[in-house]
Amino acid sequence: MDCVGKAILADSHTGDLRNYCSQHKDMGFFFGKVVIVAGSSPAIGRAVAILFAEQGAKIAIIDRSSEDLKETKRLCHVSGSTDEGVLELTGGITEESFLEKIVPLTLANFGKIDVLANIVDDTNIIGISEWDATHDLSIQSLARLTLLAIPHLELTRGSIVNLSSAANSPLDEITIQLAGSIIWKGVRVNSVNYHSERNNCKLEACDDKVYECHTSPMGQPNIPEITAKIILFIADRSRSAILVGQIISANGQLSSRSAIAPNF
Repeated sequence: MDCVGKAILADSHTGDLRNYCSQHKDMGFFFGKVVIVAGSSPAIGRAVAILFAEQGAKIAIIDRSSEDLKETKRLCHVSGSTDEGVLELTGGITEESFLEKIVPLTLANFGKIDVLANIVDDTNIIGISEWDATHDLSIQSLARLTLLAIPHLELTRGSIVNLSSAANSPLDEITIQLAGSIIWKGVRVNSVNYHSERNNCKLEACDDKVYECHTSPMGQPNIPEITAKIILFIADRSRSAILVGQIISANGQLSSRSAIAPNF
């Protein structure tokens, strides 16, 4: 089984995936590819960056926190990337001046763009003001970044993967509409719809067994590494070329929880 297959099937809690990929990354689809991970903070964005690093990709990682970026870069190095293979871009994509620099800086460092992963982990949104801020971040800024990247993704027949949730669900509609308009240029667009209640509670206050049952009918928590593997698979044209304009629900059938899960 190849490295991407391992990424989908391997146990997230073992070291088998990392060991296998580090030994075989020169054979993987992403070896030498250039990936922008917009939203590389702890949780899903970091997990995505690490997986691409394991596959031998060059990565531009983006986040407001320089400390978080340094840790993400360190973990990418542990996974096999070089200093030159990870570009740190510190700033908020809602800031237009910073947003406009992302694509040019990536091209200046790596020469091309193969994948744009729009990762905004916003499952903690609870208030109206926060909702408005998230809407601005996810919809306007990510849409703008996507439009800036598309001409360069056309040159590489690249992929765009959006991470959506309840707070930024309009990204799903954008995914569908955009996919239909640029697939003829060779660029695929898909979305992963993510939800995990682990982000909405204090972990130290949650009993593991109760939490796992409460989170998913599968009785398994939706940890970032699992969603990251799905994103990696969707971005891999050699494995998912037929997927265009799809919304992949990565929630363990959470929508059915009220009907089949016990009450707590």
